[in-house]
Amino acid sequence: MQKAIEEIDSVVENTIKMAKMTSSMIERSIKALADSDIKLADDVMSDFEIVDRYDRCIEESALKVLSLYQPRASDMRTMATVLNA
Repeated sequence: MQKAIEEIDSVVENTIKMAKMTSSMIERSIKALADSDIKLADDVMSDFEIVDRYDRCIEESALKVLSLYQPRASDMRTMATVLNA
């Protein structure tokens, strides 16, 4: 059971990291647009690959938790929320 809790916590932590990165990308995109900063826009675009990797990793981990463990209802809702994010 401890392993399941650790994996759920990891999925949640990675989801939060991805959300923070995405939020930063939005802010930097607005700045790049307002300042006509092509270099900053390129930097933001390169971060899409990192976000995509986070997304795939999170989905994979969430599905692993659902398939290998029998999560409680609250954990099941957490995983469902992560998969729908």
